[in-house]
Amino acid sequence: MNAIIQHEAQEEKGLTRITNYLEAAPVQKRFSEIMGERGAKSYVASVLIAVAESTQLQKCAPDSIYISALRAATLRLSVDASTGQAYLVPFNNRATLIVGYKGLHDMAVRTNRYRYINVAKVYEGQTVTEDWKTGWHKIEGFANSASAPVIGWIGAFEMVNGYAHTLYMTIAEIHEHAKQYSKGYDNPNGTWKKETDKMERKTVLRLLLRRWGFLDPADVQQLNQIEEDEVIDGELKIDNSIIAAAEEEDKPKHTEAQNLRDLGFEVKNPDPVTEAHWNDWLALCEKADGLKIPHSNPIRGNITDDDLAMGYDELLEYVKAAEYQAKADAPDPVWDGERK
Repeated sequence: MNAIIQHEAQEEKGLTRITNYLEAAPVQKRFSEIMGERGAKSYVASVLIAVAESTQLQKCAPDSIYISALRAATLRLSVDASTGQAYLVPFNNRATLIVGYKGLHDMAVRTNRYRYINVAKVYEGQTVTEDWKTGWHKIEGFANSASAPVIGWIGAFEMVNGYAHTLYMTIAEIHEHAKQYSKGYDNPNGTWKKETDKMERKTVLRLLLRRWGFLDPADVQQLNQIEEDEVIDGELKIDNSIIAAAEEEDKPKHTEAQNLRDLGFEVKNPDPVTEAHWNDWLALCEKADGLKIPHSNPIRGNITDDDLAMGYDELLEYVKAAEYQAKADAPDPVWDGERK
Protein backbone atom coordinates (compact mmCIF):
# COMPACT_ATOMS: atom_id res chain seq x y z
CA MET A 1 0.00 0.00 0.00
CA ASN A 2 2.82 2.40 0.87
CA ALA A 3 4.45 1.67 -2.49
CA ILE A 4 1.22 2.53 -4.30
CA ILE A 5 0.84 5.77 -2.38
CA GLN A 6 4.46 6.67 -3.08
CA HIS A 7 4.03 5.92 -6.79
CA GLU A 8 0.91 8.10 -6.98
CA ALA A 9 2.72 10.89 -5.15
CA GLN A 10 5.57 10.74 -7.66
CA GLU A 11 3.11 10.94 -10.56
CA GLU A 12 1.38 13.93 -8.99
CA LYS A 13 4.74 15.61 -8.43
CA GLY A 14 5.74 15.12 -12.07
CA LEU A 15 2.41 16.38 -13.38
CA THR A 16 2.51 19.38 -11.05
CA ARG A 17 6.04 20.24 -12.19
CA ILE A 18 5.02 20.17 -15.87
CA THR A 19 1.75 22.02 -15.19
CA ASN A 20 3.58 24.83 -13.42
CA TYR A 21 6.03 25.08 -16.32
CA LEU A 22 3.36 25.21 -19.05
CA GLU A 23 1.20 27.67 -17.13
CA ALA A 24 4.07 30.11 -16.59
CA ALA A 25 3.45 33.53 -18.17
CA PRO A 26 6.32 33.40 -20.73
CA VAL A 27 5.19 29.99 -21.96
CA GLN A 28 1.55 31.06 -22.20
CA LYS A 29 2.66 34.13 -24.14
CA ARG A 30 4.45 31.99 -26.76
CA PHE A 31 1.35 29.85 -27.32
CA SER A 32 -0.82 32.99 -27.44
CA GLU A 33 1.36 34.41 -30.21
CA ILE A 34 0.53 31.34 -32.30
CA MET A 35 -3.16 30.80 -31.62
CA GLY A 36 -4.47 33.71 -29.59
CA GLU A 37 -5.02 33.91 -25.85
CA ARG A 38 -8.22 31.88 -25.78
CA GLY A 39 -6.91 29.20 -28.11
CA ALA A 40 -3.64 28.99 -26.18
CA LYS A 41 -5.35 28.14 -22.89
CA SER A 42 -7.40 25.43 -24.54
CA TYR A 43 -4.38 23.99 -26.31
CA VAL A 44 -2.20 23.91 -23.20
CA ALA A 45 -5.06 22.18 -21.38
CA SER A 46 -5.10 19.45 -24.04
CA VAL A 47 -1.34 19.04 -23.64
CA LEU A 48 -1.72 18.62 -19.89
CA ILE A 49 -4.44 16.01 -20.42
CA ALA A 50 -2.06 14.04 -22.65
CA VAL A 51 0.63 14.28 -19.97
CA ALA A 52 -1.80 13.28 -17.22
CA GLU A 53 -2.67 10.09 -19.14
CA SER A 54 0.97 8.97 -19.41
CA THR A 55 3.18 8.25 -16.40
CA GLN A 56 6.20 8.19 -18.74
CA LEU A 57 5.48 11.69 -20.08
CA GLN A 58 5.24 12.91 -16.49
CA LYS A 59 8.87 11.87 -16.05
CA CYS A 60 9.98 13.93 -19.04
CA ALA A 61 11.76 17.25 -18.75
CA PRO A 62 9.16 20.07 -18.85
CA ASP A 63 11.09 21.97 -21.52
CA SER A 64 10.88 18.96 -23.88
CA ILE A 65 7.10 18.82 -23.37
CA TYR A 66 6.95 22.54 -24.12
CA ILE A 67 9.14 22.38 -27.26
CA SER A 68 7.21 19.44 -28.72
CA ALA A 69 3.82 20.98 -27.94
CA LEU A 70 4.90 24.34 -29.37
CA ARG A 71 5.95 22.67 -32.60
CA ALA A 72 2.63 20.86 -32.82
CA ALA A 73 0.79 24.15 -32.23
CA THR A 74 2.85 25.82 -34.96
CA LEU A 75 1.81 23.02 -37.31
CA ARG A 76 -1.78 23.53 -36.11
CA LEU A 77 -1.99 19.91 -35.00
CA SER A 78 -3.57 18.60 -31.83
CA VAL A 79 -1.62 16.32 -29.50
CA ASP A 80 -4.87 14.79 -28.28
CA ALA A 81 -4.42 11.09 -29.11
CA SER A 82 -8.07 10.78 -30.16
CA THR A 83 -7.49 13.09 -33.15
CA GLY A 84 -4.70 11.01 -34.65
CA GLN A 85 -2.86 14.17 -35.75
CA ALA A 86 0.23 14.27 -33.54
CA TYR A 87 1.56 12.66 -30.39
CA LEU A 88 3.87 13.44 -27.52
CA VAL A 89 6.07 10.38 -27.07
CA PRO A 90 8.75 9.92 -24.39
CA PHE A 91 12.33 8.96 -25.23
CA ASN A 92 14.68 8.59 -22.28
CA ASN A 93 12.81 11.14 -20.17
CA ARG A 94 12.48 13.67 -22.98
CA ALA A 95 9.33 14.15 -25.04
CA THR A 96 9.40 14.28 -28.81
CA LEU A 97 6.70 15.11 -31.33
CA ILE A 98 5.49 12.44 -33.75
CA VAL A 99 3.23 13.57 -36.61
CA GLY A 100 0.67 10.93 -37.55
CA TYR A 101 -0.92 9.95 -40.86
CA LYS A 102 -3.97 12.08 -40.07
CA GLY A 103 -1.73 15.05 -39.31
CA LEU A 104 0.05 14.81 -42.66
CA HIS A 105 -3.29 14.40 -44.43
CA ASP A 106 -4.85 17.38 -42.66
CA MET A 107 -1.88 19.64 -43.38
CA ALA A 108 -2.30 18.92 -47.07
CA VAL A 109 -6.07 19.38 -47.06
CA ARG A 110 -6.01 22.75 -45.34
CA THR A 111 -3.95 24.25 -48.16
CA ASN A 112 -7.22 24.17 -50.16
CA ARG A 113 -5.31 22.93 -53.19
CA TYR A 114 -6.56 19.35 -53.28
CA ARG A 115 -9.74 17.80 -54.62
CA TYR A 116 -8.85 14.55 -52.91
CA ILE A 117 -6.01 12.66 -51.22
CA ASN A 118 -6.10 8.97 -50.42
CA VAL A 119 -3.92 5.95 -49.71
CA ALA A 120 -5.43 2.49 -50.20
CA LYS A 121 -4.46 -1.18 -50.13
CA VAL A 122 -3.87 -3.28 -53.24
CA TYR A 123 -4.68 -6.98 -52.84
CA GLU A 124 -3.40 -10.17 -54.39
CA GLY A 125 -5.31 -10.73 -57.63
CA GLN A 126 -5.22 -7.05 -58.53
CA THR A 127 -2.72 -5.62 -61.00
CA VAL A 128 -1.32 -2.10 -60.97
CA THR A 129 -0.27 -0.67 -64.33
CA GLU A 130 1.54 2.61 -64.96
CA ASP A 131 0.96 4.88 -67.93
CA TRP A 132 4.46 5.58 -69.22
CA LYS A 133 3.47 9.04 -70.47
CA THR A 134 1.57 10.41 -67.49
CA GLY A 135 2.96 8.27 -64.69
CA TRP A 136 -0.62 7.61 -63.56
CA HIS A 137 -1.28 4.24 -61.94
CA LYS A 138 -4.39 2.17 -62.62
CA ILE A 139 -5.71 -0.79 -60.61
CA GLU A 140 -7.19 -3.66 -62.58
CA GLY A 141 -8.83 -6.89 -61.47
CA PHE A 142 -10.25 -7.99 -58.14
CA ALA A 143 -8.94 -9.51 -54.94
CA ASN A 144 -8.66 -13.28 -55.07
CA SER A 145 -10.72 -13.66 -51.92
CA ALA A 146 -12.02 -11.78 -48.91
CA SER A 147 -8.86 -12.75 -47.07
CA ALA A 148 -6.45 -11.99 -49.95
CA PRO A 149 -3.12 -10.65 -48.70
CA VAL A 150 -2.10 -7.04 -49.31
CA ILE A 151 0.58 -6.78 -51.99
CA GLY A 152 1.06 -3.01 -51.95
CA TRP A 153 -0.32 0.46 -51.23
CA ILE A 154 -1.36 3.13 -53.74
CA GLY A 155 -1.58 6.82 -52.95
CA ALA A 156 -3.21 9.43 -55.14
CA PHE A 157 -4.16 13.08 -55.11
CA GLU A 158 -5.65 15.62 -57.48
CA MET A 159 -5.35 19.36 -57.04
CA VAL A 160 -8.05 21.88 -57.87
CA ASN A 161 -6.00 23.05 -60.85
CA GLY A 162 -6.16 19.56 -62.33
CA TYR A 163 -2.64 18.46 -61.46
CA ALA A 164 -2.67 14.89 -60.16
CA HIS A 165 -0.18 12.26 -59.17
CA THR A 166 -0.11 8.69 -57.92
CA LEU A 167 2.45 6.59 -56.11
CA TYR A 168 2.35 2.82 -55.95
CA MET A 169 4.73 0.83 -53.79
CA THR A 170 4.76 -2.90 -53.30
CA ILE A 171 5.09 -4.25 -49.78
CA ALA A 172 8.68 -5.22 -50.60
CA GLU A 173 9.51 -1.70 -51.80
CA ILE A 174 7.98 -0.10 -48.71
CA HIS A 175 9.95 -2.34 -46.39
CA GLU A 176 13.16 -1.85 -48.35
CA HIS A 177 12.68 1.89 -47.89
CA ALA A 178 12.06 1.38 -44.18
CA LYS A 179 15.19 -0.71 -43.76
CA GLN A 180 17.23 2.12 -45.25
CA TYR A 181 15.68 5.06 -43.45
CA SER A 182 14.05 3.77 -40.27
CA LYS A 183 16.40 3.16 -37.38
CA GLY A 184 13.80 1.11 -35.53
CA TYR A 185 12.77 -1.15 -38.39
CA ASP A 186 14.55 -4.24 -37.04
CA ASN A 187 13.39 -3.73 -33.47
CA PRO A 188 11.21 -6.77 -32.61
CA ASN A 189 9.16 -4.58 -30.27
CA GLY A 190 8.95 -1.62 -32.64
CA THR A 191 5.92 -0.37 -34.51
CA TRP A 192 7.09 -1.73 -37.86
CA LYS A 193 6.55 -5.19 -36.38
CA LYS A 194 3.47 -4.45 -34.26
CA GLU A 195 1.55 -1.97 -36.46
CA THR A 196 2.83 -2.82 -39.93
CA ASP A 197 -0.24 -1.64 -41.89
CA LYS A 198 -0.20 1.82 -40.34
CA MET A 199 3.51 2.28 -40.96
CA GLU A 200 3.19 1.16 -44.58
CA ARG A 201 0.29 3.55 -45.23
CA LYS A 202 2.06 6.48 -43.61
CA THR A 203 5.23 5.83 -45.62
CA VAL A 204 3.38 6.03 -48.94
CA LEU A 205 1.53 9.22 -47.96
CA ARG A 206 4.68 10.93 -46.75
CA LEU A 207 6.62 10.14 -49.90
CA LEU A 208 3.70 11.12 -52.15
CA LEU A 209 3.25 14.52 -50.50
CA ARG A 210 6.91 15.36 -50.05
CA ARG A 211 7.90 14.41 -53.60
CA TRP A 212 4.97 15.68 -55.67
CA GLY A 213 2.37 17.31 -53.45
CA PHE A 214 2.08 20.71 -51.86
CA LEU A 215 2.35 21.62 -48.20
CA ASP A 216 2.49 25.09 -46.77
CA PRO A 217 6.19 26.11 -46.83
CA ALA A 218 5.87 27.13 -43.18
CA ASP A 219 4.70 23.60 -42.34
CA VAL A 220 7.53 22.10 -44.37
CA GLN A 221 10.01 24.20 -42.44
CA GLN A 222 8.63 22.90 -39.15
CA LEU A 223 8.52 19.31 -40.38
CA ASN A 224 12.16 19.56 -41.37
CA GLN A 225 12.99 20.52 -37.79
CA ILE A 226 11.21 17.48 -36.42
CA GLU A 227 12.92 14.14 -36.51
CA GLU A 228 10.98 12.30 -39.20
CA ASP A 229 12.59 8.95 -38.76
CA GLU A 230 9.93 6.27 -39.17
CA VAL A 231 10.47 4.77 -35.73
CA ILE A 232 7.11 5.48 -34.13
CA ASP A 233 3.76 5.78 -35.83
CA GLY A 234 1.78 8.73 -34.56
CA GLU A 235 -1.53 6.93 -34.99
CA LEU A 236 -0.84 4.55 -32.13
CA LYS A 237 -2.54 5.11 -28.84
CA ILE A 238 -0.01 6.16 -26.24
CA ASP A 239 -0.33 3.52 -23.56
CA ASN A 240 2.26 1.82 -21.40
CA SER A 241 3.01 -0.96 -23.90
CA ILE A 242 3.61 1.51 -26.72
CA ILE A 243 5.72 3.70 -24.48
CA ALA A 244 7.86 0.72 -23.50
CA ALA A 245 8.51 -0.03 -27.16
CA ALA A 246 9.09 3.62 -27.97
CA GLU A 247 11.77 4.06 -25.35
CA GLU A 248 13.86 1.35 -26.96
CA GLU A 249 14.13 3.37 -30.16
CA ASP A 250 16.79 5.95 -30.88
CA LYS A 251 16.13 9.36 -29.45
CA PRO A 252 15.73 12.14 -32.06
CA LYS A 253 18.71 14.43 -31.88
CA HIS A 254 18.13 18.12 -31.19
CA THR A 255 21.07 20.47 -31.01
CA GLU A 256 21.44 22.63 -27.95
CA ALA A 257 21.17 25.74 -30.13
CA GLN A 258 17.87 24.54 -31.59
CA ASN A 259 16.46 23.74 -28.16
CA LEU A 260 17.39 27.20 -26.91
CA ARG A 261 15.92 28.81 -30.03
CA ASP A 262 12.67 26.88 -29.55
CA LEU A 263 12.53 28.13 -25.99
CA GLY A 264 12.69 31.71 -27.22
CA PHE A 265 16.32 32.52 -26.52
CA GLU A 266 18.42 34.36 -29.06
CA VAL A 267 21.15 32.18 -30.55
CA LYS A 268 23.77 33.43 -32.98
CA ASN A 269 22.83 32.40 -36.49
CA PRO A 270 25.68 30.34 -38.03
CA ASP A 271 24.54 31.13 -41.60
CA PRO A 272 22.65 34.44 -41.63
CA VAL A 273 20.49 35.40 -44.60
CA THR A 274 22.24 37.84 -46.92
CA GLU A 275 20.63 41.14 -47.84
CA ALA A 276 20.41 40.21 -51.53
CA HIS A 277 18.76 36.86 -50.85
CA TRP A 278 16.31 38.40 -48.41
CA ASN A 279 15.30 41.04 -50.96
CA ASP A 280 14.84 38.33 -53.60
CA TRP A 281 12.62 36.43 -51.16
CA LEU A 282 10.47 39.48 -50.42
CA ALA A 283 10.03 40.16 -54.14
CA LEU A 284 8.99 36.55 -54.75
CA CYS A 285 6.54 36.69 -51.82
CA GLU A 286 4.96 39.82 -53.31
CA LYS A 287 4.50 38.00 -56.60
CA ALA A 288 3.06 34.97 -54.78
CA ASP A 289 0.61 37.19 -52.93
CA GLY A 290 -0.58 38.61 -56.24
CA LEU A 291 -1.20 35.06 -57.47
CA LYS A 292 -2.84 34.14 -54.15
CA ILE A 293 -0.26 31.47 -53.39
CA PRO A 294 0.10 30.77 -49.63
CA HIS A 295 3.63 30.92 -48.29
CA SER A 296 5.56 31.15 -45.07
CA ASN A 297 6.67 34.40 -43.48
CA PRO A 298 9.86 33.45 -41.65
CA ILE A 299 11.69 35.75 -39.29
CA ARG A 300 14.96 36.62 -40.99
CA GLY A 301 17.10 36.23 -37.90
CA ASN A 302 15.68 32.79 -37.06
CA ILE A 303 16.56 31.02 -40.31
CA THR A 304 19.76 30.31 -42.20
CA ASP A 305 20.62 31.35 -45.72
CA ASP A 306 20.41 27.71 -46.84
CA ASP A 307 16.94 27.36 -45.31
CA LEU A 308 15.75 30.45 -47.16
CA ALA A 309 17.24 29.17 -50.42
CA MET A 310 15.26 25.93 -50.09
CA GLY A 311 12.06 27.82 -49.37
CA TYR A 312 12.74 30.21 -52.26
CA ASP A 313 13.25 27.40 -54.78
CA GLU A 314 10.08 25.63 -53.66
CA LEU A 315 7.92 28.76 -53.76
CA LEU A 316 9.38 29.72 -57.13
CA GLU A 317 8.13 26.46 -58.63
CA TYR A 318 4.57 27.21 -57.53
CA VAL A 319 4.78 30.78 -58.80
CA LYS A 320 5.96 29.58 -62.21
CA ALA A 321 3.20 26.97 -62.33
CA ALA A 322 0.55 29.55 -61.38
CA GLU A 323 1.82 32.02 -63.99
CA TYR A 324 1.76 29.31 -66.64
CA GLN A 325 -1.77 28.30 -65.64
CA ALA A 326 -2.94 31.93 -65.68
CA LYS A 327 -1.49 32.40 -69.16
CA ALA A 328 -3.19 29.20 -70.38
CA ASP A 329 -6.53 30.31 -68.95
CA ALA A 330 -6.33 33.79 -70.48
CA PRO A 331 -8.59 34.33 -73.54
CA ASP A 332 -6.96 34.63 -76.94
CA PRO A 333 -6.48 38.23 -78.10
CA VAL A 334 -9.18 39.46 -80.48
CA TRP A 335 -8.74 42.05 -83.22
CA ASP A 336 -11.69 43.42 -85.20
CA GLY A 337 -13.87 40.49 -84.18
CA GLU A 338 -11.42 37.86 -85.37
CA ARG A 339 -8.80 35.93 -83.50
CA LYS A 340 -5.36 37.41 -83.83
